[in-house]
Amino acid sequence: MKILSKITFILVMSVFIQVSNAQNPQHNSIIQVVIETDKGDINLDLYPDKAPITVENFIQNIKAGLYVGGHFYRASRSDNNVNAKRKILNLIQGGNDEQKSERAPIAHETTLQTGISHLNGVISMARNEPGSATSEFFICIGDNSGLDYGSDRYDEGQRQGYASFGRVTEGMDVVTRIQQLPTGDKAKSKDDWYGQQIINDTVIIKRIIIK
Repeated sequence: MKILSKITFILVMSVFIQVSNAQNPQHNSIIQVVIETDKGDINLDLYPDKAPITVENFIQNIKAGLYVGGHFYRASRSDNNVNAKRKILNLIQGGNDEQKSERAPIAHETTLQTGISHLNGVISMARNEPGSATSEFFICIGDNSGLDYGSDRYDEGQRQGYASFGRVTEGMDVVTRIQQLPTGDKAKSKDDWYGQQIINDTVIIKRIIIK
């Protein structure tokens, strides 16, 4: 009877833990999300065990509805980066609906801390200075490890890199298709490298859901 009671207790606790984790996805080692766009869906795994601050921020942005009606608006690739002084990045960038107020900036989690290099399919936070990231993010296409902590892509004192926090598991064809959309109509001149990367007809982010 004692053995049976112990087995019953273990089974009950196992079910309790599974239900608890399902109700509190931030406690799982991986959180799955889907970015629904008008070009197709992008499925991602987020890593709260590796990048807890960044993942929590992204989840709270989703719950606040900040990405509903947002856009992928930037596509960086070799043909619209002709005046680049550094190795060309291949990525798409997007974020929240500009009509909505952003949440407060978060602390910067480097790739040295997380171990998530900026390789194919990795999602990372866009920012100005380290510690200024809010809702903007980008998805890598190919090797963009020059964005990692300590990379000599940038000058000394500017090598904190960017905060990666997950990876695309399905939908890289959608990411690539967005990257290849026409860009540059909004550029002020041929020397306006950023304007050359702005997508002419931006891609709508319908919503991001937590699976």
